[in-house]
Amino acid sequence: VIVERLPVVLPDREDFEKEFEDLQAYLGSHSGKEYPKEFMGTVGAERPVAVTEEELIALLPENFKPAPRETKADLDGTVA
Repeated sequence: VIVERLPVVLPDREDFEKEFEDLQAYLGSHSGKEYPKEFMGTVGAERPVAVTEEELIALLPENFKPAPRETKADLDGTVA
């Protein structure tokens, strides 16, 4: 059996969608109970950090260039 997984390209998110995801990440990282460190163990003991999309892009290597969202086929209207 051969299975092919085609790439899924989603449209750019609207500003309100980005803001909502940032808010969810912020609330998720600042909710819950604070437990003493001796109960948390050594792995993953810190709270998750809310990271925005811009901060994630800044962490990429300097010479990294993402693929364009619109390909030549999108511009030409050609369909394979």
